[in-house]
Amino acid sequence: MKLATRYRCSLNAFVSCTRGDGTPRRRKCSTCGAALLIEQGLHGIYVWRGDGHYPAPAAVQTFSTAAAADRFADNHGADGYVVRWICSEDVPAALPDRSPTAVSNCQLSAEQWRVISYLYHPDQLSRRTSPSMVDVIAKQAVERDDVVEVVERGLVQGRVGGEECTRGPLKRLPAKAIRLRLTRAGIYRASHDPQHLVLCALRALGAEQLDFLMRRLAAKVTFGELCEIAEKGLINTYVYGTDNDVPIRDVRENPSLAYARQTERGKTFVAYQ
Repeated sequence: MKLATRYRCSLNAFVSCTRGDGTPRRRKCSTCGAALLIEQGLHGIYVWRGDGHYPAPAAVQTFSTAAAADRFADNHGADGYVVRWICSEDVPAALPDRSPTAVSNCQLSAEQWRVISYLYHPDQLSRRTSPSMVDVIAKQAVERDDVVEVVERGLVQGRVGGEECTRGPLKRLPAKAIRLRLTRAGIYRASHDPQHLVLCALRALGAEQLDFLMRRLAAKVTFGELCEIAEKGLINTYVYGTDNDVPIRDVRENPSLAYARQTERGKTFVAYQ
């Protein structure tokens, strides 16, 4: 996230001493002549507390401009939010962890996976104009809150008029006005998550050998990960030449003899075609 810049009089001896956001046009206070201090950081949203202690990790949301932060606090007045400055040294503690490891570990519902899976489809990634939220909601049978959740997790970006929109407009503006696209973290998650890779392959192929699913997808899938997917009730396995289900762990020694197929529950975790 881009850091905000603000400036203030180093003495701050009078109410009229210079202060503001952005880069100052002059280096001295117009009232007392003292040098201006220039700082970088973020404007943090906090739940008001009486002791005046607002540590960076407690920030509910962060903004690069004071105007955006004030708007958010005003629009959520019932929540008792206040805006406080977070200096650049404390910014890392205030930001959510968006590393690939952290992103790949967060749990997603079937509805949230359908949003990501739909946006990850080559037809959507190649489009010059991203699909609108109203289309995603209708085609994937999800709620607006499901979309907001994946946006807040950093997997999807909402845009209005070519600009990224914050949580307030995302929940308030008409769904047809908001365009959705995957972030880099969202693309990484969709292209590396074993569950998503396996279910997408089975949606396209109908059924496939376990050995194929482990070795031939975009990223390697281990037998243990296939077991986890099966234990969630998303796939079942059967021996080639029969239609009888077999516990997946029973074919550990020779996975090439067993095939996997999606269950009805598994079909809900990838985009509806």
